[in-house]
Parts: sequence; structure tokens; C-alpha cells
Amino acid sequence: MTLLGRLELPSLKPVGTFLRLGADYSFSWWVILLFALPAYSTNLFYDSERLGGSFVDWIPVALIAYGASVIAFVIAKFIKFVWAPRAGIVYALGIYVIIGWVRGLVSYFMALYLHLGGTHDLLFRLVSPPIFTLICMSVSAAVVTTISLQQEALAQLAKERSVLKSAITNFRRMHEGLQAELMGRVNGIITPAISELRAKLDEATRKHQLDPALKVLQVTVDDVIRPLSHEIANEELSLALDTTGPIRVVRTGLLPTKIRIDLLPAWGAILSIAAEMAPQAVTRNVVDAMMVATLVGFTLFVSLKVLEGFFGGREYSPVPAFFAFVGSYFVAGLAAPLYWMRTPWHLHVTERLTFVLIVTIIGIALFVVEMANCYRRQSIQDLELVNEDMALLTSQLRQQVWLDRKRVAMVLHGSVQGALYSAAIRLSRDSQPTAEAVASVQKDITDALGQLAGAKTENFDFEDVLDNITALWEDSIDFKIHLEPGALSTLNRNHDSAECAIEVLREAINNSVKHGAAETVKIDISHDDRGLIRLSVENDGRPLPKDSAQGYGSSLLDELTHRWRLQNFGGGVQLQAEIVA
Repeated sequence: MTLLGRLELPSLKPVGTFLRLGADYSFSWWVILLFALPAYSTNLFYDSERLGGSFVDWIPVALIAYGASVIAFVIAKFIKFVWAPRAGIVYALGIYVIIGWVRGLVSYFMALYLHLGGTHDLLFRLVSPPIFTLICMSVSAAVVTTISLQQEALAQLAKERSVLKSAITNFRRMHEGLQAELMGRVNGIITPAISELRAKLDEATRKHQLDPALKVLQVTVDDVIRPLSHEIANEELSLALDTTGPIRVVRTGLLPTKIRIDLLPAWGAILSIAAEMAPQAVTRNVVDAMMVATLVGFTLFVSLKVLEGFFGGREYSPVPAFFAFVGSYFVAGLAAPLYWMRTPWHLHVTERLTFVLIVTIIGIALFVVEMANCYRRQSIQDLELVNEDMALLTSQLRQQVWLDRKRVAMVLHGSVQGALYSAAIRLSRDSQPTAEAVASVQKDITDALGQLAGAKTENFDFEDVLDNITALWEDSIDFKIHLEPGALSTLNRNHDSAECAIEVLREAINNSVKHGAAETVKIDISHDDRGLIRLSVENDGRPLPKDSAQGYGSSLLDELTHRWRLQNFGGGVQLQAEIVA
């Protein structure tokens, strides 16, 4: 069983997390595959619009440029996994820039060869493709990272669900096995001693010599029954659920049922600035290019923030969420350049269309990341619930085994030991016991031993038992008890849980008097929807010392409760405990 704490979700928001996780997936084949869409789009649409020529004319350039990108990617991937397996995000980003230069130079020479471009285009090919490739492949790596982590979370969830199902299936068999093991151990120790005792009783009947039988009887009590009952009652348990069984991967669907919209305006603006910087640097000086890209990116951020006020924070099904998210980026991409129409830093019509295309592609990529993160968050929440169910099942098994041992110890210490003492007293009254008297003694011993096989506490009313416990202290302690009707009904139906609750309450009350000298004890008993009985015991006694050591009571609480906490509370001490019902 894997118990997980609360996991921190990877997201594009924290830059450090993005860079750390992205390094592990930067050379996934999916990265270069996702890069195909923006790579072909720039050659087939943007270059044909910028330099002229038809869509068909630019197909050879797009194919060969992408092919060169794939070759460079394969070489870099080979170097990383063969010679530099620890290479991180710096290596990946450097390779993306190199791939961009490869694309730019291949596109440049192919365009010259096909008479689609001129030598004046070299500067653009050296500046724009590396930046564009770096941005697009980084976003692709982010998408691949998030989806991969989503798939890992789904696989882990499927595994844990299978483990839980196996544990539930094996629970009864494991409990019965532990019961059989306990009874086998008890019978293995008691049977020889009882057999010897019976032989001596038979001999006493024939020879009318009682002393040997009484001696064996005393030895059986002192050296066998009493030590065994104490050993069983006090031994510590170490239990683990049996989770062996087939692992069935069950998918809940290809898409999450609901997606919470977060437009990520900051990252959208940063990506748009980086993507817009290169083309602006070709037609403008460096300062103006930086100013245009920054101003348009800023107004894109503002536009996305405004749109996030309408859609952000709300949950939608996948299709409406896609249109709300990507549509917001499309609208923001149209609106952002309009703020600067009457300034020296405005975008021309073609530049505005290119900007809208880039922003829309960024929106699609970030939506995929947001959707995968949403699915991952839901998977991790489900995983935490499964793990909590496993913990509850472990607590239930621990309670059951503790009760089994307690009941057997009680029968040994009470019924069996009492029957043997009674036999000794009855036999000692007659120096020459009759066969009938010996037979009656043997029957009492047999009946007492028979209770071991069915050692089970008789049905009881929880309120009555609690009243009996508090009655012992009514002269010295003022009890204030609140018992929720639903919890009482559960405890009266489930006697195993009721016994555990009684033992916890008895321990808490005893400690209130013994260690705290309390005068008032408040008891609150309630239940929740997960099937847990909640116990709260407050007393006004002395606070717990800071260096208090754990003893038998702490071990008892560990075995009987799902979780517990003892703390100084107000003017006294409070015990909070949960018991599986």
C-alpha cells in the first residue's frame, strides 16, 4: 500500500517547477511531433504571405525544413541519453535554439534554390526561427510534461484502486487466517496441559489419590493459563493488509468531466512577447522592436485579465471550456494591437493577423496544459481518497485482531481459569472424589474451553455500558455527555466498534483521574459520512507535561483507533480519536 501525502501539482505558473519537470520530457518524441504544426504553419502561411509564392510552392521548403529539424532533434536526443543523461533544461533550450538555426538556414537556402526568397532574408532567418522554435518547442515540452504526469497519475490511481479492491476481497480471509493462527497457538499450548490434567483426574478416580491431580491443576493455572492470557492481551501487533491480486487499469474517460478555467494571462503575455520579438527585429531597430513586442504583450495580458473576469474560476465541461479558453486568446489577440493603432509602435494588418495566429496557438497549447493539470488534480484527489480507504481498512483489521485477542485473553483469564480454580476447590473438599464428581469437573473445564472457539462479547447496549463506567466515578467527577443519535445507532449495531469505543473512553477517563486529577469530564460522541465514530474527551485536570512519555495507553490507542491526538486544551486536556465503524 502506498500512502501519499498531499502532492504539489506541476503547473506553468511556477517557473522553477516548469523548468525542473520540463527537462525530463524535453526530448520526448511527442515534442517534435507537436512542433510540426507551428513549423509547417510558418513556412506554408507566414512565409508565403511575407515573401510571396503560393501555398504549394512552399510545401518542399516546409517538408525539408521540418525534416532537418527532426534530424537535429534525433542527434541531440542520442547525445543526451548516451553521453549526457544528466543534461537538464539548459541543454534542452540550447538544442531548441540550434534546431531553430538549422530550420532557418535550411529554409533560407531552399527558398533561394526555388527562387522564393532573396539574400536579404538571411538576417530574418538567423533571428526569427531560433526564437520561434525555442518558444514553440518549450511549450510543446510543457504540454508533453503535463500530459505525461497526468497519465502517470491515472496509472497510479488505477493501481491503488486495484490494491484496495484486493485488500477488501482478502480482508475476511486474512482476518479468519489470523483468528485460526491465534486459536492454533492457544490450543497448541493448552491441549497438552489439559490432556495431562484429565489423565490425572482419571487416575484420581481409579486410585482415589487427589494430590497429583490438584498439583497438575495448579501448575496448569499458574504456568500455562495465566501467562498465556497476559501474553495474548499485551503483545504488540504488526499488521499489513494482503493486497495481492490483479491490477486492472480502469479509465474514467479521455477528458475530465469539468475544467476550471485559468487563462494564465502572464504566461500567455510572456510567450507572445518572445514570439513577436523576432519578426519585429527584422523590420524595426532593436529598441522599437522590443517596445512593440512589450507593449502588445502588455495589452494582451490586460485583455486576458479582463476576459478572465468573465470565465476565470468557473468550471465547464471540456467542449465549452475549449471555446471559452481558446476563444479568449483569439479575442485578446485581436484586441491587444488595437490599443497602439495611433502610436509609432502599431502593428500593420499582416502583422496583426500573424499575432492573432500566434496567440491562438499559444491558447490551444495552454488549454491542453490546463486540461491535463485539471485531470491530474482530480486523479490525485481520487488517489488520496483511495489511500484513506486503505488506511481505514487497516485500522478496521487492527481493531478486529485486537478484539479477537482481547476476547481470547478474557476467556482464558476468566472462564477457563475460573473453571480450573472451581475444580480445585470442589475436589479439595473430598479426599476420595467419586467418578460423578470428577466427570462434573471435567465437563466444566470442557465447557470453559469451548468458549475459546466462539469467544465473542455478548450483545450490549452502549449507553448502559458507558453509564456503568461513569458510575464508578460519579462521586468524584462531574460528567457531561453528548451522544449523537446516529453514532449511538451505529455503535449498537456494530459491537466490535462499540467495544473499541468503550476501551478508548475507559482509558481516557481513567487517565483524567489518575494523571490529571480532573473534576469535570466532557464526552462528545459523533459520526461522519466516512463511517468513522468521533470521540472527544475533555477534562479540566492538569495539563500534559512537555516531556511526557508514551506508555501502554498510547499503544492501546494506536491499535484501537484510526487516528488519535492528545493535547492540552484550554484549562485541561483533550483526547480526540476516530474509530472505524
